[in-house]
Amino acid sequence: MSSRSFGILAFTLVVFSTLVVFSGIDLILPAIPDFPKIFSTNVAMSQMVIAAYTAGSAVGLLMFGVLGAKYDRCLLLSGSLFIFAICAFACTLTTNIYVMIGLRVLQGIASAASGVFAPSIVKAVFDETRAMRAIGLMGSIESIVPALAPLVGAWLLVHFGWTSSFDVTAGAAALVASVLFLLRHRLPMGAQDAPKGTYRAILRNRDFLRYALSQAFCLGGLVVFVFGAPVIFVNTMDGTLGNFIVMQMSGVAMFMVAANLTGHIAPHFGVDRVIWFGTSLVTFEALLILLYALMGGSNPSTVAALMIPINLGFGLRGPISYFSAIQSAKGDDTRASALAILVLLIAIAVGTAIAAPFLEQGLKGLAAICLGIHMLGLAALWVFRPAKA
Repeated sequence: MSSRSFGILAFTLVVFSTLVVFSGIDLILPAIPDFPKIFSTNVAMSQMVIAAYTAGSAVGLLMFGVLGAKYDRCLLLSGSLFIFAICAFACTLTTNIYVMIGLRVLQGIASAASGVFAPSIVKAVFDETRAMRAIGLMGSIESIVPALAPLVGAWLLVHFGWTSSFDVTAGAAALVASVLFLLRHRLPMGAQDAPKGTYRAILRNRDFLRYALSQAFCLGGLVVFVFGAPVIFVNTMDGTLGNFIVMQMSGVAMFMVAANLTGHIAPHFGVDRVIWFGTSLVTFEALLILLYALMGGSNPSTVAALMIPINLGFGLRGPISYFSAIQSAKGDDTRASALAILVLLIAIAVGTAIAAPFLEQGLKGLAAICLGIHMLGLAALWVFRPAKA
């Protein structure tokens, strides 16, 4: 195989690794309602199985951001996937909810490596223009997981029991880890960053803050709306989960189209212009949803239609904004990637917590919160805009 072929293989493997770790939440979601009975516990403790994974991911981001700057990234990634697989398999053997939660923390920590290392691998394989397109392709592939993984998880639950989702993720992670380990000397994984880099230095970088914060608020508002939509549709709009599925599928389809186009559009119109346009479109459509709610609108299909341009806007701005945030770190790829993802997780967690008490108010409460989050994305672009020469 040529060096280019190994580069494409490295990109493919990192995409598969991110799909595996993403499924660590979405694939097991259908089984969570059965956990109180399976583990002789309550609903709150069952939800901790998800929260523990997310908390572990936050720790893992910062950890791998440092380790990736000093040690072989291929070994780190393959090792993290092996640990991920071992934890997933161990989850199927325990009958204690506290042990399960502890294993999920460790699994969450291991899951962070692929997201941290992905940008440096993309940069090592492609030039800048193709790298933006590759990030868009990666994002569009990853967007399929939240839409399809719960459906696959439900099928596995019905036919093979709750442990099957963990078995599938364990097997997939072990397979990718094995290939990475066996080919570790041939795969381009990006040059090691300078050890003198620090998280503090990146947080003082206005360009990084502009791209990373606008990305976090833009996607954060979208995810917070998606998290609250099932409750809103079913409890306050006389809708069904089918309406939510339609919204998700149409939104993911639009995001995939836009994410794969933006790498071609940005070189012609300019990265910052496309980011501003995408963010403005997302915010404007969020305003339309709020106005629709304030006018008494209660048709889930209308909301789903209004969400399509939001996914279009994020698809246009998301991949290039994330890539630009990494580029702004001047080679400190792993720390920049870790911080960008961590800021996003915080935005989603805080936004979801703020929105929760307002869900009883119906669409207008959720729409108002999400509009506010999107407006913070526009504010980040303005506050941290480049200084005039």
